[in-house]
Amino acid sequence: MLTRSLKGQRHPHYERFLRLEPDRLIKLTWVTGEGGMKGHKTVLTVELKLSGNGTQLRLTHAGFPDENWRDQHEQSGR
Repeated sequence: MLTRSLKGQRHPHYERFLRLEPDRLIKLTWVTGEGGMKGHKTVLTVELKLSGNGTQLRLTHAGFPDENWRDQHEQSGR
């Protein structure tokens, strides 16, 4: 998968599924190649919950090497 940074740079991402629960949970490692987090591995969790006529989605991204990386990802996700 490729994503773009706020500066328009492209970064390859690699993932490995850690846990899959149909209709409920996806948990995977998230590794950004060179130019991104330089190979540092984080963990991405997507939780799904039925709610009324729809589905609530909770996304958690954890394991950043420091607060600076975490804050950069928080800004780019808005």
